[in-house]
Amino acid sequence: MKPFFTPYKKKIKQVTARRTVGIFLSAAMVFPMLPAGGMTVHASKEAAELCGHHPEHTAECGYETEGQCTYDCRICPIEDLIGALPGEVTEDNEEAVQKQLDEIFDRFTELTEYEQKTIDLSLCYTLQKEPAAAPILNPFEVTSNLDFSNAAADQGDLDTQGYHWDSGNKKLQLKNVRINSTVTLPDDAVTIETTGDCSIQKLGIGTGAPDKARLNFTGTGTLTVEQEMNISGGDGNILTVAAGASVMAEGGISIGASGGTNSTVTVYGTLTAKSTGDPSFPAIFAGTVVVGGGGLLEVSGKQGVQLNGMLSGSSHNVAGVFTVQEDGCFKADCEEYNVRALPLGGAFSPSSNPDQAFRIPEGYLPADCKVKWETDAVNLVRKSTEVVYTGPLTIGKSNRSPDDSGHDNTGSANRPAGGSGNIYTKPDDDSGDIDTKPDDGGEDIDTKPSEGPEDTSSGTDSENTPAKSPKTGAGDQGQQNGQARSPWGIMAAGALVLVMGIVGFSSVKRKKRGGRRL
Repeated sequence: MKPFFTPYKKKIKQVTARRTVGIFLSAAMVFPMLPAGGMTVHASKEAAELCGHHPEHTAECGYETEGQCTYDCRICPIEDLIGALPGEVTEDNEEAVQKQLDEIFDRFTELTEYEQKTIDLSLCYTLQKEPAAAPILNPFEVTSNLDFSNAAADQGDLDTQGYHWDSGNKKLQLKNVRINSTVTLPDDAVTIETTGDCSIQKLGIGTGAPDKARLNFTGTGTLTVEQEMNISGGDGNILTVAAGASVMAEGGISIGASGGTNSTVTVYGTLTAKSTGDPSFPAIFAGTVVVGGGGLLEVSGKQGVQLNGMLSGSSHNVAGVFTVQEDGCFKADCEEYNVRALPLGGAFSPSSNPDQAFRIPEGYLPADCKVKWETDAVNLVRKSTEVVYTGPLTIGKSNRSPDDSGHDNTGSANRPAGGSGNIYTKPDDDSGDIDTKPDDGGEDIDTKPSEGPEDTSSGTDSENTPAKSPKTGAGDQGQQNGQARSPWGIMAAGALVLVMGIVGFSSVKRKKRGGRRL
C-alpha cells in the first residue's frame, strides 16, 4: 500500500507551508512598526491634550520639543464646576452649592482678566442671590474711614475683614471687600494688591503735597475707585498698574504738581478712567502717560487724557508725554477730546518739543487719524476734516494691516512686547502737522524705530516664518521627538509586503495545476 503522502504531495505541502509562514512573517514585521496602541489611541491622546482654550499645540506648550503638551487649562475646570451646579438652592443642597460656589470664585480670581472674560458666571450670581445661599462676591463691607497715613502697626484681617495693612512694607491687601468710605495712604511708595472684586469710595494721600507718593496696583482682581483718585500737589508722583491688575477710576485721576506736571501714569495691566464732566478734572490729568506692552488704557466721558509735561525750573518739556509701546492699546470715547498735550503759559516754547509729544508705533493709528501740533496744543485730528478726533478711538495693533512690517492685525493684549517699536513725531516745515518722510506716502507720522530684541513669544522662527507644529510642520516630527512614525507610510510598505507574499503563494498554486512536479 502506497503511503498517504506521496513525494509530490509532500513537496507541495512543504512549499505551501513556507509561503504561508512567509505571509505571517511579513505581517509580523509590519505590526510592530505601527504606533503603540494603534492610530486611534494616538489620535485620542493628542485630542485629550487640546481643548477649546488650547485648540492647537504651540511652541510654548512643549509639544514640539518634548512630544508632550504641558498646557494646563485653568478655564475648563471652572466651566465644569459651573455646569454641575443645580438650577436652584434648597435647604438640602445649600451646603454643597455654597462649597461649589466658593471653589468657582476662588479659581476665578486666579485667572487673568482675559481668561475671566471667557467665563459666564450668570448662574453663579443667580444662585448666590437665592435666600438660602450666603453672599459670595463682596462678602466684606467697611463703612468707617481707613487712615494708614501714619499707621505704625498693621491693621485689619484679610480673611475676616477683607483688608490688611502691612505697615512695615507699606502694602494694602484687599480681598472681596467693599469700602464705603475714604482710604488715606501715606506719602510713600505703596502697593495695593487686589484679589476678587473690590471697591473703595475715595482714595487719597495723607499730606497736602505728596512728593514721595508712588502707587503700584497689583493682584489678579479688580479694584474700583468710585470717586476721584486724587494724588495731586506733589512733584514726581507715579501711578503704575502692573501686568494682570485691573483698576477702574470712576471719578477720574488727578496726579502731579500744580498744573498736573511732573507725574507719570504707566499701564501694564488694565486701567479704566472716566471723566466727571468737570473741565478741571478730566479722565486723567497728569504730566505723562505710558501704555506699556500688554497694557490697556480706556478713557471715556466729557474729557479724555490731558497731559501737561514735565517742568524743571523754567524749562518745560512735553517730549513723549503720550507713549504707546508695542503691544500696548489705548481706547477712548470722549466728547471734547480723547488725548491732548498742553503748554504752560498758553503757547509752546521752542525747547518744549511739541513735535515729539506723541510716540506711537507705526500703523497703530486709525486710517483717518494723525497727530497735529499747533502753538497751543498737540491733538489727534481726523485727516479728512482736520478737526479734533473725538468719539470712539482705538490706538493699537488692530489698526495695523497684515502686510505692515510683517505684523498681523490681531495681536494679543497680554503678550509682552519684544521691543519698544516707538515712533517719534516730526513736524513738516510749514503747517505744524506731523507727516512722514515720503518713502511710500502711506503714513502721517515719521518713524525712528528704537532698537530692541525681536519678539519671539509668538512661537515663530522669525517675523515671517512660522514655527513647525505637530499638525502642520514639515518633516518627520515623530523621529525628532521620539514619537511614532507616520502610520500611512508604514501601512503602505506593509501592504506591499503582503501583496508580494500572496503573489508568491498564487504562483505555487498555478504550478500545481499545470501538473509540474517540484
